[in-house]
Amino acid sequence: MQKDPIEAMCRQTGLAPSRRETIQGRDVFVADGFALLPHVTFRRFGVDANDFPTVCHATIWWAARGEDKFDVGAPMFFEPHHNPEYDHKTKRQARINTALNQAAGFLHSIDKARGDNAKPI
Repeated sequence: MQKDPIEAMCRQTGLAPSRRETIQGRDVFVADGFALLPHVTFRRFGVDANDFPTVCHATIWWAARGEDKFDVGAPMFFEPHHNPEYDHKTKRQARINTALNQAAGFLHSIDKARGDNAKPI
C-alpha cells in the first residue's frame, strides 16, 4: 500500500497526520484524531459498540519500506477523557509517543524473529 491512500483513509476517519520518525531503519507515520461513533468507523479493527459508546481518541501508526511501500501498522484507541491530569496538548503527545513506542517494539520483535543478519522488512 502507498502513502497517499493511507493518508486519505486516515483523514476520512478524522485522523490527521501527526508525526513521522525513523525507527530501526523504517519510516514510521502516526495519525491521531477524535473519532465519533468509533464502533462504526473502526468496526473492521474489532471496536464494539460497548467499547466506546459515543466517541474515542484514535491513533494509528504505519511502518514503511521506502516512500511508497507501507507494510505494517496498528490502530490504538483511547477513552475520550483519558489522563484528566494532562492538558489537551500533553494528552495528544502521549498518544503519539505511545504509538511510536508500540511501533518500535513491534519492529524490534520482527527483527529479532528474523535473526540479527536479516535485512529489515
